Amino acid sequence: MVYTKWHVLLSIVVLLVACGNDDLVVETSFDSSVEDIEEISSSSSAKVKLSSSSKGISSAKENVSSSSAREPDSSATDSVPAAVIKDKTIYGVAQKGPFRAGTKVKIYELDAKTFAQTGKYFEGKVQSDKDGSFVVPGVTLSSPYVLFEVSGSNITLNALADLSDHDTVNVNVLTHLEQDRVFYLLEQGLKFFSAKILAEVDVLSAFYIMGSFASFVDMSIAGDKGSAELLAVSVLSLCYGGESKLAEFLKDFAADIKEDGKWNDEIAKAKIADEAQNKYFEGKLDAIYQDILGWKIGSLPSSQDYIKRINDFWSRIYDIGFCPAYPAYSTDSVARHVNNKNSSIYDSDICFYCKKSKIWTWLRGSCIDGPVDEPKQEEVPASGFDGQLREGDRGDVEKFDEILGRWVDANEEDRTLMLDGCTFKRRGEISKSPKDGAYYYCDSCPDAILWYNNGAAPGEPPSWRKAVDVDFVRRDEKCEAGDVGRIIERADSVTGSFYCTVNGWTNLKDWSYDVPKEFRFNPDIDYGTMTDDRDGKKYKTVKIGDQVWMAENLNYAGPNDDISRCYEDMPVTCEAGGRLYSLSVADTVCPSGWHLPKKEEFEILLTTVGGIDKASNELRSISGWTNDYSGSDAYGFSAVPTGGALIESNHGSFFSYSGYNAYFFSSDGYVFSINLWNGILLDNRRGWPVYDPNEALLPVRCLKDAE
Repeated sequence: MVYTKWHVLLSIVVLLVACGNDDLVVETSFDSSVEDIEEISSSSSAKVKLSSSSKGISSAKENVSSSSAREPDSSATDSVPAAVIKDKTIYGVAQKGPFRAGTKVKIYELDAKTFAQTGKYFEGKVQSDKDGSFVVPGVTLSSPYVLFEVSGSNITLNALADLSDHDTVNVNVLTHLEQDRVFYLLEQGLKFFSAKILAEVDVLSAFYIMGSFASFVDMSIAGDKGSAELLAVSVLSLCYGGESKLAEFLKDFAADIKEDGKWNDEIAKAKIADEAQNKYFEGKLDAIYQDILGWKIGSLPSSQDYIKRINDFWSRIYDIGFCPAYPAYSTDSVARHVNNKNSSIYDSDICFYCKKSKIWTWLRGSCIDGPVDEPKQEEVPASGFDGQLREGDRGDVEKFDEILGRWVDANEEDRTLMLDGCTFKRRGEISKSPKDGAYYYCDSCPDAILWYNNGAAPGEPPSWRKAVDVDFVRRDEKCEAGDVGRIIERADSVTGSFYCTVNGWTNLKDWSYDVPKEFRFNPDIDYGTMTDDRDGKKYKTVKIGDQVWMAENLNYAGPNDDISRCYEDMPVTCEAGGRLYSLSVADTVCPSGWHLPKKEEFEILLTTVGGIDKASNELRSISGWTNDYSGSDAYGFSAVPTGGALIESNHGSFFSYSGYNAYFFSSDGYVFSINLWNGILLDNRRGWPVYDPNEALLPVRCLKDAE
């Protein structure tokens, strides 16, 4: 299995809801540069056999509290490495309750090769009792790898991080739980990013949490993604023995998963499961949620989502399955006995029932007489007005969607913005919230309604989000057939421009095949031109070092228009991004005087623009890349993310990665890839995100023959 950049994001924020004091410390690690992810074994227990061993890693952990000097002893090294982080201000939140204002936050520099502390550190303080936010100014480092330490009155949390492209790092329970595992994997020879991904997967898997989440150091209890999972693990950690046993649990768990990536303490699991299910049936999980709402730290996950994560944990530990399972149980489900001998209620007369009234839920009761802990059901109307909100089971909130004809789960924005629920009927609506005076846009995936009506996984339901300029442009400005090509400049766009296409308004910074290719070139570059005598098409060219390249992808269809394809077989995509060719055709498709580059010639290009570490930014076009990843295009190569196609004999063509990847064939069977996750790849192997050269249709960049 290969883990991607949007790997498991779950950072456990220590809630300590019962006691909001200032004494918890978490350790977090994060690496934003994508390295050799393929070295991660398909087994999350990481039985990797790697030869190199990084000495001194353990000393980074052992010396966290002993270092007091801000600079290393000058006699310990012959020369001072050049700074890779200069005068950077680091922000974050330290969440255990949260930490109180004035709590010290230290950032220790780690050696880039051994991960031992260099002796240099920087210090800041928690600024707010409300959310645990902190600031550490003036950070200058020779290595991007650091160890955070936040020390309260009786507990300390740490976090490992890579600061090369991050100025925000959060410290929490999840970052602490992964620390020993990360260090161990580094000792086995894994690179920092790979070790982080694998450790995060292992931690989440221990709590039966699967899915795609942000990195632990990006996670906050009031975050956009993974906050329900973070909250759930935080509460589960406290179920081991409350606040007094929290530090003990964190230490034991981290040591347990260190070498094999598995949580092997079955007694601890059962102890936590017993306490968690008791809290659920006694209503204490809801009480915890209400306490956290009182902190007023921002948007929280829905109580239903976080409680479901906890219930999934104890039901798996009890070996009674999920509720509901698939296929769904009938309304009168059978009694399920606890099948874990380590549980305090094993071999008792307590049974659990998965039952549906308005929602699927666990009920608890006698194995003989049936369930007794059944939530009280109130009579509620079968329908309402579009966007109407009502209280559902166990304190959750529902909204009525007129198009769907039923009540569906409401999210935090629906509940708090005082705009009623965002529904399929209200898609595209912009409303001003009485709560904060800001404008919000009702948005959803255009195909989401099909998912709902077909009974499949619904993805993201309609939801309010902050309105941006393009939303007002789409509402207020006409973009019809006669308006195509019209440009409107607005202040908040990176490019400052919105373009009217045949399919409506689009921001010029984003990728769209409807935007003419001319908008992707760098206006500061003095391009040359060449004409393909075969069809009369003209191309921009650019000289980079001693090489002369086409500055756009080849768009030659052949004499019979049968040697290539357009992305998704739509002609407009060929005009914007060139054609897609097989390797055998690509080898001879360039016009006279030009040729398909060899691997060696791509390597010369990389060297000329500053090396592989800089090349991705230098070669990417100034607009068109997803998530604001457009480059500087400093040399005028103007690579656009046209994606490619995988040809499968049994399944036809599969087009993918437009907006994310730029691919080019080499004449010797390599694929030159510029992408958002790995930067630059030059490879001839099959594996994400590289296509197998022999099974792909990819763009072609021609190189002028040497004179």
